Amino acid sequence: MAALLLIIAGFYLTYRNYISAQNRYDSYIEIPEGLAPTKGESTQVYEAMMEYKMENYGEAARRLEHLLRRDKNDTLQFYLSMSQMGMHHYDMAAESLAQLPHGSVYYNQGQYFLAIFDLF
Repeated sequence: MAALLLIIAGFYLTYRNYISAQNRYDSYIEIPEGLAPTKGESTQVYEAMMEYKMENYGEAARRLEHLLRRDKNDTLQFYLSMSQMGMHHYDMAAESLAQLPHGSVYYNQGQYFLAIFDLF
């Protein structure tokens, strides 16, 4: 019986900490609106950005991951991490942000998000 109570308490504390961290992140993080898709982009990039702008982050992430397999691109990488944050997958978002190159226009913004993650 004592073991069962310990297991239940462990699940409760883990879940409570997850929700608490999610709420802390949400108070410091505003997910960027996204780029306006342009006609010059490939159809696949256009569709991924439309999913992102419609806040269909799961579908946007799936499409962006597929595109990144063929083309390592800092814009795709950044919006993949934003999609992951939109789904509250902060560990995955941190991994994606850490891959942004120093010369990227998204590097400083990525470092900001990583600093927020490190605080909590």
